[in-house]
Amino acid sequence: MAPKIALCQYSPSSKDLEKNFQAASELVRQAAKEGADLAVLPEYTLSLPIVDEVDRWADKDNFYLKRYQKLAKELNLNLVPGTIGEYNDDGTLTNNCYYIDRLGQVLHTYKKKNLWHPERGCFTKGLDEHAVFKTEEFGNVGLLICWDLNFPEAFRSLVAQGVQTIIAPTCWTLHDAGAGVKYNKFSEKTYLSSLITTRAFENEVVIVFVNAGGPESDGWIGMSQVTMPFYGKVVDFEGGEIGVKVCEIDYSVLDVAESVYKVRKDLSSQDWHY
Repeated sequence: MAPKIALCQYSPSSKDLEKNFQAASELVRQAAKEGADLAVLPEYTLSLPIVDEVDRWADKDNFYLKRYQKLAKELNLNLVPGTIGEYNDDGTLTNNCYYIDRLGQVLHTYKKKNLWHPERGCFTKGLDEHAVFKTEEFGNVGLLICWDLNFPEAFRSLVAQGVQTIIAPTCWTLHDAGAGVKYNKFSEKTYLSSLITTRAFENEVVIVFVNAGGPESDGWIGMSQVTMPFYGKVVDFEGGEIGVKVCEIDYSVLDVAESVYKVRKDLSSQDWHY
């Protein structure tokens, strides 16, 4: 039976971490009811980061992580709870993404390496190399976060380790275009649509892209999607609507993609020229 992945599109609506946790949890519960084997939330599901209010929104002592673990175990599904801003033992603050299995255990932690420029005022970039971990249902999995998507090197690093599924919680808005909005106020939608499709094809992977959603008038883009070679979008949100969408994944597509494009064969060749 093909595994099912749920896109849980949402964004925090207040500065109340508990309220946001409950709203995110309801989407995960809905995903479980729809038979999802994996539920993925967007970046910053507990709170958007505010540089001068770090102590208000940063999770302490893994308080919310532990609750997400308990939720995954209760619902018997795999869960990527977006990202959580957390303090490290050395006092630094990183933007962390976790993969939690059906037993509530953390299989992998990824600390965002490529910080979006405004994030650099409060976060320290992750120092660990991009890494792949094995799962029973989704093959070799890698985690990326938002601005990581802009760097093909991140994908190639995961491809070199045999990645099959890349999960990317994101908080990408229309406002991220900055001064570029004078040329096209919807430029970031064009950017994302092109970027996700290209990355899926050129790396022969399943991309689970889950972006923050909300009213377009407030700058939210949404457009969460599962994208694969040949298919393009398997399932997606057209805009910023809040909700859950579930799809089955046929991993045989990846073998066919390699037989056609032979990207991985070229990359592993001793005479590869890059």
